[in-house]
Amino acid sequence: MKILSQRLGLGKGGVRMAPEENLRQVLQVPLGCVTPFALFNESASAVSLLLDQGLKSKQSCYFHPLTNDVTIALSSSNLDKFLLSIGKQPAYVDLEASPVVGKDNPPDLADLVPSGAFCSSEESVENPTPKDAPQVNVPKEKTCLPVKINMEKRN
Repeated sequence: MKILSQRLGLGKGGVRMAPEENLRQVLQVPLGCVTPFALFNESASAVSLLLDQGLKSKQSCYFHPLTNDVTIALSSSNLDKFLLSIGKQPAYVDLEASPVVGKDNPPDLADLVPSGAFCSSEESVENPTPKDAPQVNVPKEKTCLPVKINMEKRN
């Protein structure tokens, strides 16, 4: 997750597993039920979904339909159709790549993160500053909602 954070331009600790309360609030699903289908919920309108490019080569992709007691299979083209139908552009990236990110190499996935999309609604914390400097509120932490997708073919 450290490399992904850097590739997204969120720094070394910007991506982490989301707490269950954020999953319920944003995706409206409990822990263990994170799925691309949750993007259908209005509360998830600011969430970006990154899909591993390996999904494109799979005959079927398996997902929970908002509950983990059922699993459904979709082709990647049908997943794309679903995402486009709810206004989400599918973003397939090589999640295993680890390009160097630095001064001369900007984050390669930063364009896929809308401004403020992954920030939690937690309280801001005032940074200690000199008396003469203007006060700035900085978010306490950022929350990313990673989606784990099973790409194994089931019998």
